[in-house]
Amino acid sequence: MINLKDMPEQPGVYIFKDKKGSVIYIGKAINLKSRVSSYFTNKSLLQPKTLKLVSNTVDISFILVESEIEALILESDLIKKHKPKYNIALKDDKSFKYIVVQKDRVVVSRGEEKANKQTKIFGPFPYGDSVSLIIKSLRKIFPFRDCLDSKFLRYKKLKRPCLYGYTKICPAKIN
Repeated sequence: MINLKDMPEQPGVYIFKDKKGSVIYIGKAINLKSRVSSYFTNKSLLQPKTLKLVSNTVDISFILVESEIEALILESDLIKKHKPKYNIALKDDKSFKYIVVQKDRVVVSRGEEKANKQTKIFGPFPYGDSVSLIIKSLRKIFPFRDCLDSKFLRYKKLKRPCLYGYTKICPAKIN
């Protein structure tokens, strides 16, 4: 049963459930008590969709986290897992980006890769733009190859470098 007094004032993810116990909405908050209370205080300010959500909600659970970013990642993972009917925006099945540093190149990947002794994985990055900014900054510090082996071998056969090779931001040798 819904008891807003038990809701903590910490960051986390809240989960609305209907009378069958099915997850119908998942959200994140910096302050769980404040955010969840906002659904139930002044219903005249709510959109029709949100009003329907609130009227169908019979139970609310929550998961505490350490930060807003952790809440964002957990929210996304739970939405992908449960596919609640009131979460429209995050049902796209996209996953977070990771930066994968391999022995001879750096690549951006969606979905978690398996790490080994020659691979380092950084992420997940909830904002795709941050990955582009990091890659751009890294290139300024040290050049790296990011193309697939097939592209690299094609240019090697042609005995000329790709655009990054010409601009000296890729150290790949084409000899």
